[in-house]
Amino acid sequence: MEILNQGTISYSYEKAKSTMESISNVNSVQLILENDVEISKQALSTSYIPQGSVGYQLSIQNTGTNTLYNVTITDDLGGSNDLQYIDSSATLIKNEVLSSISPTSSNPLTFNVGTIDSGETIFVTYMTQVLSSKETTSITNTATVTANGGEPSGTQVSASSSATITLEEYAKLSISKTSSTETITIGNPFNYIFTITNSGNCNATNVVLTDELNENFSINSITVSGDTTTIYSPSEYTYENGTLTLPNDTGPVINVGAGETLVITINGTITQI
Repeated sequence: MEILNQGTISYSYEKAKSTMESISNVNSVQLILENDVEISKQALSTSYIPQGSVGYQLSIQNTGTNTLYNVTITDDLGGSNDLQYIDSSATLIKNEVLSSISPTSSNPLTFNVGTIDSGETIFVTYMTQVLSSKETTSITNTATVTANGGEPSGTQVSASSSATITLEEYAKLSISKTSSTETITIGNPFNYIFTITNSGNCNATNVVLTDELNENFSINSITVSGDTTTIYSPSEYTYENGTLTLPNDTGPVINVGAGETLVITINGTITQI
């Protein structure tokens, strides 16, 4: 612990119109406690997306003169079920040796790391998964270290450190495929219907659909419906050996806005078995 000190003197003299003042330099001394601990927490990425992963590294230093016993690290994982520990992801660096470490509890996330000698620093790294589906703009979680100084039943000391990550801009598309009928006959048209939803918070651009259709499937029409409806001509998509690519280099670009749903309907017939 740094202790800062600065002195001030005031004085006067015969012809002084007011009291004079002079300030000394700032003096610094380091107070070393018998039992003391420090912790620093760092997120390995500054942003997140829901269901994505985020890593954290903790640095724990024994800044006292006594050995620390029963050193326990607890992470609140955001405090509102925003994060979940990813199993078998934690590592410990102690005495420059890297090893795996298992938590004694996953909620709150808790590690017991034994003892830390005076002046020693250890590092704990682990991965979490973002569970938040409410898309909060940030997640702050706090790690706390507690220990007993000098002996296992000695004076307890503790310290905490927090890290904040922010929601990044991202697009996340999901796709489902259905047909307009469960049974078909040769020569009778039916539809394949794709529903594409963007659950992200920014637009998905240059979307390309690839579909492995039956080589005996003949395409009659393709429409893309969202805010507007676009009918694609055969020159605007590629269909070779039963494989559809929509659009091709000349077709209108497909974009799916944040929170929007797009429907692609492919109408066609099976020409032969």
